[in-house]
Amino acid sequence: MKKLMVPALFAGLLLTLSARAALLLPLLNPVRSAIIADISDLTNSPPLSSEQERQLRFLRLAQRNIDRRGAVSVFNDIQVLASVTTMLSRAFPGGEFEPLLQTAIAGYDAALLNFGLTLSSNVTLLPPSTTTTIAANNIADALEILAQFDPSAGLSAQIALLTRAASRLRTAQLLTSRARPSITLRDRFTAAIDGRPFQANSVSGLSATYNSGSQFLTVTARETSGTSGNRSINLFIAGVTPGTTTHSLGSPATGTYAFLTVTSPTNSASFTSSSGNAVITLDATAGTVSGRFSFNGTDTVGTGTGTPVRVTSGDFSVHF
Repeated sequence: MKKLMVPALFAGLLLTLSARAALLLPLLNPVRSAIIADISDLTNSPPLSSEQERQLRFLRLAQRNIDRRGAVSVFNDIQVLASVTTMLSRAFPGGEFEPLLQTAIAGYDAALLNFGLTLSSNVTLLPPSTTTTIAANNIADALEILAQFDPSAGLSAQIALLTRAASRLRTAQLLTSRARPSITLRDRFTAAIDGRPFQANSVSGLSATYNSGSQFLTVTARETSGTSGNRSINLFIAGVTPGTTTHSLGSPATGTYAFLTVTSPTNSASFTSSSGNAVITLDATAGTVSGRFSFNGTDTVGTGTGTPVRVTSGDFSVHF
């Protein structure tokens, strides 16, 4: 078994990204890449011992868990992370995957914390009611749980803590969704990636969060293509205020950027914006955000070829 390492560039990028919002599957990409590499090593090295056969079986199960279709949600990701951690820990009790899993767990801890703070801010915008009070209490409980996160604890203990916090935040999110006025307009997100159409909706995965305190907007869109893989576009935009604002998209260090992930059954590549722009219109009363965007993406992580991509004709309208 080769030594598993997290590239320094990706590790730094994770710290920047996860401080902003839930990244969903990109946080699991290093784990997925290592799983695929180990499956390749084992299948190309017959005959296998009984222990290696067992490892191969768990590796394939773990990959299927990561690749399974589902709605884009940090809560679904926590479930996937929990099952994959259990499988890999059983298959490799020596801890070969522990550094990668620890990085992913830390990323999701930061993602849940940011989600909880954003959700708390959104709850304050709703009319006072019994429902919003219960939601606020669940958020407070979740934040208190996350404050107890200990990276030196075992992986199972860390996963259990994240699961408890995610459960309370999910309850709060459902309650606040019911407290909103009924929505008649359908959320949408379209773009073109090197000329190929990209389309996401509430079925494939589309969500937005807005923190009025920090004036930070996150939009996550995911397009699935059955067993052939999926593509995700994430927008992280600072300085968004009610009305229409214009923003330049740059690297993650600028605080306003875009992130594209392309995942197939055998490969994954991630691209961060190097240049671009976005025009955002926020209606805080209606709880909607819409916009137009385009950007050039550079392949800085993953196992891509290094070829840049061009995302154009970006257009979306989402309830947050």
